Amino acid sequence: MKKIVALVLVAVLALAFVGCSSSGGGTSASTVKITQAEQGKTVDAKVGDTLIVSLEGNPSTGYTWVAKDLPSFLTQEGEPTFTKTDSSGAVGAPGMVDITFKANSAGSGDLALDYKRPWETTATPAKTFSATVTVK
Repeated sequence: MKKIVALVLVAVLALAFVGCSSSGGGTSASTVKITQAEQGKTVDAKVGDTLIVSLEGNPSTGYTWVAKDLPSFLTQEGEPTFTKTDSSGAVGAPGMVDITFKANSAGSGDLALDYKRPWETTATPAKTFSATVTVK
């Protein structure tokens, strides 16, 4: 009898462990990094994924990357962040601007960004970036 109880207990614990380690059908959210190399290309993601667009920029000039006509299946998370890539520590040195998006539902569309000064509403952007994002 003790052996049967022990076997049942081991089986229950094993099932509990498997259930806790499962993440909804074997899929889990991940981070998809998008860089200048993806310009004009298609980027695949899953619902729940985080997309980080990382592009060269220099906020000390007043320019920043701004999403335009964001597809309905993506939402921007927070404000862009800036990381200096110049090891000299010089004030005003360029670096990388990261913009984070969340893939909330399935869909396909263009993720387009303009590099501009936000207060210059009629000025032509200094740079543009666009990639097609497909979320499944």
